[in-house]
Amino acid sequence: LWWLTVCSQYSAAMAGLLLLYESAVGYGLFTIEEAEEISINEASVQAAVQDLGKFGKICKLNAFVPFSSARDALDNINNVSEGQLPELLKAFLEKNLPKIKSKKKSKFQLGVSDHRIG
Repeated sequence: LWWLTVCSQYSAAMAGLLLLYESAVGYGLFTIEEAEEISINEASVQAAVQDLGKFGKICKLNAFVPFSSARDALDNINNVSEGQLPELLKAFLEKNLPKIKSKKKSKFQLGVSDHRIG
């Protein structure tokens, strides 16, 4: 639910917000389509997650990469928790994040759950 709370902290004028979601099955990259005012109140966040229509207006799955095995999942999540960028995650982000021209400021922001990989 952390990533839905992040969605609520940005206004609709905020362009280019992407969220990285790490799960037991793989990595997902979500694009914020429309920033609705969702209270940080847990009940409001729960309601938005359980309403597919509301959730679909807020976040859209942009890309997903599954782990190849339970061992691969454990290794990746352990690396992330230690602040290391696993090769799978690095390749996933390089493939799916918008390209940045050298010496230019990026036009997107990436929300992550662990500040050490930010």
